[in-house]
Amino acid sequence: MSALASFDLLSTATKPGKHAWIGQYAPLDWVGLNLNHGTNYRASSVHHQRYDVVWYFEDWFHEGDLHRMELLLDEIVRLVKDDGLLVLRYQHQLVPALKRFLTRRPGCTVEVDQEWDRRSELVTAFRIRRHGLERYRDPSWTFAVLTSGKKEEQVLKFIRSIRDKPQGEAQEIIICGPRAASYDAHKVTYLDKTYRADLAEISKKKNDIAEMASHPNLLVCHDRYALNPDFFDGFERFGYDFDFVTIRQWLDTGEEFPSYCALRRGDLVISGTRMLHRYDALYPGHFVNGGLFAIKTHTFRELPLNPIIFWEQAEDVEFTQILRDHSLPPRMNVFSSSETYLEGPRGELTRRTYRIGLPPLPDEQVDVPHNSPEPAPPEIQLSTTVRRVFNSTEAVLRPFLGEARASRIVASLQRRKKMTAALALLLMFHMLTLMLVLLIAIRVFL
Repeated sequence: MSALASFDLLSTATKPGKHAWIGQYAPLDWVGLNLNHGTNYRASSVHHQRYDVVWYFEDWFHEGDLHRMELLLDEIVRLVKDDGLLVLRYQHQLVPALKRFLTRRPGCTVEVDQEWDRRSELVTAFRIRRHGLERYRDPSWTFAVLTSGKKEEQVLKFIRSIRDKPQGEAQEIIICGPRAASYDAHKVTYLDKTYRADLAEISKKKNDIAEMASHPNLLVCHDRYALNPDFFDGFERFGYDFDFVTIRQWLDTGEEFPSYCALRRGDLVISGTRMLHRYDALYPGHFVNGGLFAIKTHTFRELPLNPIIFWEQAEDVEFTQILRDHSLPPRMNVFSSSETYLEGPRGELTRRTYRIGLPPLPDEQVDVPHNSPEPAPPEIQLSTTVRRVFNSTEAVLRPFLGEARASRIVASLQRRKKMTAALALLLMFHMLTLMLVLLIAIRVFL
């Protein structure tokens, strides 16, 4: 940081208050947070809204990987108090993507406090003011279930999965569907509106639920779900500073049901769907399964579902995209879970679509693609003798470390050229000596 002292970065570093350092080597008495160790880049909820200054300075911000940027930046913003600074060091090429994410985000006012442009990289201190933070601390819920009236027992199970928990006794439950005496005993309210019978106006129903909801946290689901006992405790761990999130979903057979998904084509054209088995990146066509999701009520009201997209017309895909366009990426809470049921032809179709019960295909666990190819390392000029030394070293290490790891170690040594060439030669000599001793021992004692 001393190289930037002339740009008055030191004054930011010496500001009173709590500082968080994203990385492994937190300076001074700052709090170090390595978000790479958190599933979905989530920090412990005790860190949300806690810091006056958050630093991402140890490395370039996400090193050009835009697929991780949304999740990581979303979480970093949630670490900031209602008025604080976010200091980012990043590559020049990321300016429009990064600044767009911050300024287009609802509920935040963002200004540049200081900025230093050093050709290949920028360091920016963003002044972030977060509004309405009381809505991101309140643990009260509105739960809403959509039903046609044919699954009364299943809806009742959903209601009981809430009311049977101490935290669920005072929560609001909305039924979007026909009334039933069995529901009334559990203090539910009804969405009394009629919808066209010839069209499955599911988006309108969910939008109307958001307008009716009384509490800041809203969970919307279909009538085949029940919440697991870990739901409320899981959200205490995950924290209530979120906007749009899903949870783990399980079938009664123990198989995982798809909640974090992506279209194979990666756009808003309906195509094959894949269930994602990793939560550390977002893809084109990424979406949260609309069968169950949680969202802030005010966010849903400001950014509603498209009312002219009906059931089974990928309304959940378009909705997720709209939220991402407003810098609100879909998140995954792995601490809370639910159970769902698949029966009959609908269940069989879903199983085939998502390959439930089968191992994921290779393209369902692909490595995150980078937006631009990384520059190739400069070609290393080595003499024939030194190259032979490295080749021999790799051959010696391969049986002990495996081919991939041995190749990586030798490649790393090659970048250091002459100095490590000598070390490599010394290592090979010791390994050959050890092998010779072993051979002599075998000959003598066997």
